Amino acid sequence: MIRKYILCAFLLWIAQESKGAELPIATASKHQVRPSIASSGTNYLAVWYDSRNAVSTKQDIWGRTISIDGVPQDSFPICDNPGGQFMPEVAWGNDKYLVVWHSVNKELYGQFIKKDGTFIGTSFLIEDTLNLVLPGVGGIDVESNGNNFLVAWAYRSISDGDYNIAGRIVTGVGSFAGPVFTVCDAPDTQFAPKVVGIDTNYLIGWSDFRTGNWTPMGQRVSPSGTPLIGGNFSITAKTEPQRSLALASNDTCVLVVWEEDHGFLIGWDIHGSILDADMKVLHSDIVISVAMWDQRLACAAWHPKTSKFIVGWHDYSGSKASTANIWIRKVGEDGSLDSEQKITTLPVEQREPDIACSNECFLIVWEDYRQGSSNIDIYGYIPACTGKEENGYTNDYVIEKIKSFPNPFVSFVKFIGVKEGVRIYDIRGRLVKELKVHSDESERANQILLWYGKDISGREVPSGTYFVHPVPPSANRTVQKIIKL
Repeated sequence: MIRKYILCAFLLWIAQESKGAELPIATASKHQVRPSIASSGTNYLAVWYDSRNAVSTKQDIWGRTISIDGVPQDSFPICDNPGGQFMPEVAWGNDKYLVVWHSVNKELYGQFIKKDGTFIGTSFLIEDTLNLVLPGVGGIDVESNGNNFLVAWAYRSISDGDYNIAGRIVTGVGSFAGPVFTVCDAPDTQFAPKVVGIDTNYLIGWSDFRTGNWTPMGQRVSPSGTPLIGGNFSITAKTEPQRSLALASNDTCVLVVWEEDHGFLIGWDIHGSILDADMKVLHSDIVISVAMWDQRLACAAWHPKTSKFIVGWHDYSGSKASTANIWIRKVGEDGSLDSEQKITTLPVEQREPDIACSNECFLIVWEDYRQGSSNIDIYGYIPACTGKEENGYTNDYVIEKIKSFPNPFVSFVKFIGVKEGVRIYDIRGRLVKELKVHSDESERANQILLWYGKDISGREVPSGTYFVHPVPPSANRTVQKIIKL
């Protein structure tokens, strides 16, 4: 126990706070919750379920594309059918996004979306066995092997009442490679499936209670879905309760992450293991975060730029009664660990993160309670990377940074080091003003622009937080946050 306290104190001491920018992803009225995010390599698509129209349609599925440098485009409804839709998940493959969700009638649907956010066809039914799909609790997931998509979900058996795992392969053209297949129908409860592509196959992982203790289990799945490759297997041999998996792959190995219970006084920690393509354990029980109290609901993604995995989670370190913040940590293929990095610092609840990596950087999103528990929003974070050691944390690439002075400001603010121009967005992601430098191409280096706090129509903008995006957008230019008093 004493060693645990010492280790926790040391890890909190070496952990670093982030130096990137937070992005408002979805801040409409009422609730926007349970975000999921994927990347095409050159942009992102975030999806969530949304209560802004709860009076007329109840919960809907919404989405928003975000450019590689963190510029959110207009949000749009993906499904607003009457009755309600829940639990969206998104994946990229075969040059398109696939968003899946379940309806209030327990039907499972999908919708293909282009990289620019336009729809490919209409939504289609994946599974309609009404008494099988477990709404809201068991979870669904989707991932691609680069060609087709595997959708997995938890369901409740009508014969014995147990919760089990099923799946179906969706082709890149919207057809099915075969019927629904059973992944696991062992006794008791299996829930919260997660999917990842590994080479041309898939791995499904889930939380399993067949032994009377939560255990991470897995199953390899062929590109056609059937037959399955081998049988169910245990991912760890530990005896502590372990559940709520996250998976990430670089096509040669898989990182499996879970939360692990060490009792009331210690709480839940984040652990992981690395498996090869044949599911042989290469590095077992990697201790990712063991800070005091709870670290929960991890997410993970492979980061091509640094050839490392990035793991995120929400973290109650400091006090079991405190609010959660978002943290990340990079994990090498050899199981090595970078320092923990604290992404958010506001004293409000921020939880249930998801993460995706582009070719250059990454975007992590979460539920955010800064407007109170009656108006939950979705926020995100893109790092400000410098390519140097900053406070012990190694960032990813050289960033060109526009300086803002004074900040906060009252009547005007200067933007120094501008290349071609800037776009200024409010906290809801709406374009407020665009400023451009001199048209002479030879004079575009290190330009200075002034903003007098007025919008496109010349009206004074209210006091508050604004985000300054460089023009043209690129992966090596960061977003600035400015405050008008």
